Amino acid sequence: MDSSSESKAAVIQRTISDDMDEIHGIMAQFQRQMETADGIVGLHPLGPVNVDKAKVGFVQACGRLRAALTGFQASTVASWEQLASGGAQERSEAVGGARRAAVAAVELGEMRRIAETVQADVRRSQRRVFEAAGAALAQTLQQEWPGGLAGRLRASADRLGLACYTDDQAGAATVTLAGRDLVIDVDMGETAAAVGVKVSFVSEMAHDARLDGLLQRRLAAGDVCGFEALASEMAALDRLARAQEAANIVHNTFAVAATLAEVQRQELLALDGEVAQLLSKGSGVTLPFSRHVGASTVYHMPAALRHGLSESQWAALGEGHAAAADVLRGCQWLDFAWEPSAQRHWFLAPDAAQHWAVVEQAGEGQPHQNIAGLQVRFVEPPTAEQASGGAWAPYALVARVDPPLAACAQTVRALMTMAAGDGIGSEPAPEDAPRLLEDAPTLERLILRDAADAAQIRAWTVSRVPLRHVRDVLALVPLLRRQAVFNELLASSAGASTVHVRTAATDPFRVDVCMIASGRPTLGAVLRVAEVSGAVLAWPLEALGVAADAPDVLAALAAADPALLTPAAAHTALSAAADISRSIPLTMQWLAAQSWEGWVMES
Repeated sequence: MDSSSESKAAVIQRTISDDMDEIHGIMAQFQRQMETADGIVGLHPLGPVNVDKAKVGFVQACGRLRAALTGFQASTVASWEQLASGGAQERSEAVGGARRAAVAAVELGEMRRIAETVQADVRRSQRRVFEAAGAALAQTLQQEWPGGLAGRLRASADRLGLACYTDDQAGAATVTLAGRDLVIDVDMGETAAAVGVKVSFVSEMAHDARLDGLLQRRLAAGDVCGFEALASEMAALDRLARAQEAANIVHNTFAVAATLAEVQRQELLALDGEVAQLLSKGSGVTLPFSRHVGASTVYHMPAALRHGLSESQWAALGEGHAAAADVLRGCQWLDFAWEPSAQRHWFLAPDAAQHWAVVEQAGEGQPHQNIAGLQVRFVEPPTAEQASGGAWAPYALVARVDPPLAACAQTVRALMTMAAGDGIGSEPAPEDAPRLLEDAPTLERLILRDAADAAQIRAWTVSRVPLRHVRDVLALVPLLRRQAVFNELLASSAGASTVHVRTAATDPFRVDVCMIASGRPTLGAVLRVAEVSGAVLAWPLEALGVAADAPDVLAALAAADPALLTPAAAHTALSAAADISRSIPLTMQWLAAQSWEGWVMES
């Protein structure tokens, strides 16, 4: 490396070091503010913990670090076109650049790990701050009830652009927050437990008692910040309804919830009322107004929780009781909301209560993709030629994935195909998307962290999916469910010392497993997550023609003929154990109990 290159690299390296020191400094200062002798974080309007300032400073510092790393990568990696066409001098410089790039890649990976650790620390610190702030606020409001809450609601109304009216009575008060179409009445009794809430919009159809109950539970629990977040959602909905009057946004919000509830009702009729089957054959468990102002659906439930629910809890979920959502905090959700769109999309007219169509309106329906005998029928939007006279607006229905889901390329491409627009003015989805940088994370690294071994599956994080029509939920849920089941299965292998796993980039829903124990025959199996249902299928060694005494069982499983991995050839009992537990160690323990018991008897 010549002197000018050394000088340039030194400047870039110093910049990266400075940016890392700045991030560490921000975190160190934040941690010092969080640490107190009694373990309690003191909060007041002017400090000492300024979360917004720390957040802005951290984001800016991360941006500078990213720019420095990008510049370092660009200045280090040589052009391979020059290597092919240049002389010996150019090839020598290119080879040197490649070597420097290899060293830089290691450094970039370490810096990425450090940045991820710092971000995790920030999220934990923010959570501690918000929890402490919420507890302090709830205590203050209890001491100053009801005047404290009334004052807080007045301040919230002013911030959200809503009018506020107060009716004070002896020992009680009523505070009304009002927009153009929105009215929120908060009745405060002598204690927080006696609070009542009612939400109403101008539209007669735009009311659901579950939304009242959601707001009431937030206030009764002292979660004023949660109440204000919901009020902010409703205020934004009110403003959007004013800006897009022809689209009937508020009415369509309730219509989406009613449509998903009707889809669930039809699925339950076809499934003989088995609510749990909605999570494998149906479109998930729909719980409107249980988490936010709109429809929400549970598309995946961890196996431990799924098998721990009582019959009464399943019944409450099937009936759509919003309060039942309290037991589902560890589940994976879809929250439906409106977002601006480059294309115009169709909205229901005010005289249509939902998108599900009766037989007389829809004619012949389409078969449900996973429930035999069920016909689905939806109100269809008008054609492009009729768009000018219909209810069209530049907003799309979006399913927000919570928590965001790590997904392989196959899942992401399927989502992109599904979301390719039918909206007016839409563009076709690019055929070669999605794309990744070479140093992008893998699914194994995202799920298993440092326990990942031989990571092969490139991954994306899915946080939102735009929909063309409410019926797209029936295609969306199976795609996300399959990926979520595989992630749960893979995550179960972390920390299992006797179980070894290997994934395959060519089949991202397959995991090869072997279990080794001293003095016992080696056990192995291939586990694979099925399409649509998300069921886990299993094939033991003998079904694939692999010997237990093979030198490398995982390599032998990988070399087995993929044509043998058919659902009909799957081991029924082993597949049931894998599907029920969604746990690789538990599945292999079941296999060991069956196999080694027979081995001991033969010995």
